[in-house]
Amino acid sequence: MLDLHGRLLHLSSRRDENKTKLAREILDHGDPFIIAVDVCPAPKTVEKIASSLGALMWVPGRSLTVAEKNKVVKAFKREYKEASPGGRGELKTEDRHEHDALAAALRAFKSQRTFFIKVEDALRNKHAEALLDEVVPMLMAGQAENVTNAVRALSKRRK
Repeated sequence: MLDLHGRLLHLSSRRDENKTKLAREILDHGDPFIIAVDVCPAPKTVEKIASSLGALMWVPGRSLTVAEKNKVVKAFKREYKEASPGGRGELKTEDRHEHDALAAALRAFKSQRTFFIKVEDALRNKHAEALLDEVVPMLMAGQAENVTNAVRALSKRRK
């Protein structure tokens, strides 16, 4: 799981896991609004989990190649290490499934990054940066037309 700034929150991968158990594990780390896969088409099980969590699916236009996945994960691991205190932090993926899950999350993030930055900038102009984690999912799900409407809707909910 990545946050809206591309920071790693949690990394694990499960195959043939009970859907309810997997959904519970995902929710233990936050409310996802995008579930990403590295293959096209997406596995039906993943589609069902995304639907049950109310998350959008990110599916690449074609299945990611091993070389593409390796490149994006290698770059992320380098950035992760450089960002760690003293440059000593090392991110290890336990197996190929974790590696592929990270690659899918990173590609999904990259595909939406410009949008996230625009929303963050618009919220900053409204002095409402704290609403980023709520506004982005609303916009992506079509629950608000723009940042202004999303902020208004959230303000009304809180009254």
